[in-house]
Amino acid sequence: LQAGDVVIVCSDPPLFYPLAIAAARRAGAKTIHWSQDVYPDVVQRYWPSRWLALALAPLRWLRNAALRRADQVVVISAGMGRLMQAAGARTTLIPNWGRDDRIRPRDLGDSALRRRHFADDDFVLAYSGNLGRVHEFDTLIAAAHQLRTNQKIRFLIVGSGPRLAMLQAIVATERLDSFSFLPLQPESELADTLAAGDMHYVSLRPEFEGLVLPSKIYSIASVGRGMVFCGDPDGESASLIRENGAGLVTEAGKGRELAAVIAELAEDKARCAEYGAKARAMIEQRYSRDGAMVAWRVLLCSLVTGIGAA
Repeated sequence: LQAGDVVIVCSDPPLFYPLAIAAARRAGAKTIHWSQDVYPDVVQRYWPSRWLALALAPLRWLRNAALRRADQVVVISAGMGRLMQAAGARTTLIPNWGRDDRIRPRDLGDSALRRRHFADDDFVLAYSGNLGRVHEFDTLIAAAHQLRTNQKIRFLIVGSGPRLAMLQAIVATERLDSFSFLPLQPESELADTLAAGDMHYVSLRPEFEGLVLPSKIYSIASVGRGMVFCGDPDGESASLIRENGAGLVTEAGKGRELAAVIAELAEDKARCAEYGAKARAMIEQRYSRDGAMVAWRVLLCSLVTGIGAA
C-alpha cells in the first residue's frame, strides 16, 4: 500500500475490514468498506442473549470505529445504510446488480439441467445458492406438506451451506419425495441452473432485515425468472420484488399461504413467464451491471480527485 491507493475491503471474512482500514490509513491510502452483511449484529440476532450482547460489545465498538475511519462505506440496502450511518459512517448506496452482460433471459423450460431431472409439465420451484442460517426453510417444508399429493409440483435445491444437512434430514424423515437436491454447479452453468426453475424461492428470516439482502435476486431476475419471497412482507426484499412485479410475497411462518401461492403458480405457467419478464426488465432498467459500474466509477473518481466523475 502507498499514498494514493484506494482499498476496497468487503465484509467477508467478518470483521477483517477494521484491520484493512487501519493498515490503509497508516499507508496514506483511501478506503472503501463494501458492506454485504453486518457483523456482529447477525450473530447477536441469531443467538439473542444479554450475555452474548455484552461479549460482542467490544467487537461492535471496534467495528464502529473502523466505519468512522473509512472514507466511504458502500451499502447494498437502505436498511443497512441507516445502521451504518448510526455508527457514524459516510455511506453510499450502490445495490448489487444482475450479470445481464453474461446471463441472458431464457424461456420457461429452456434448461438442460431441467430436462435431465424433470418432466415437461412439472412445476419446478427452485432454490439456488447458499442455505444459510439467515434463510427461512421451515415455511417451505410446511408448504411442501400441504402440497404432497400434487405430483407435478417439484422443489429443486441447488447449493450448499450450514442448513443443507438439516433440510435434507427433514425431507428424508418426512418422506417429502417432491424435493431434489443437487450440489453447487460450475459457474459456467449458472444461467442453465437458474433457468431450471419455473419460479425461484427466495427467503430471509425477518429478524435479519437490514443486515442482509439476498443478492441471488439479481441473478435470478437476469435469467428471466420470477420469485416467491418468504420473510418479512414489509422488508426491502419483499418491496423490491413486489414493486417491480417480479413475483409474489409471503410471510414467514405461514405455510398454508405459501402452499396456496405455489399451487396457483403451478396451474398458470403464463403468469410465471410474466413475472420472469418483469424481473428481467427490473435488471435492465434499475440493476444492470453497466449502471452499477457508473455508480462505482463516480465514487472512485470522487475519492481520487475530490470531484465527481464526468
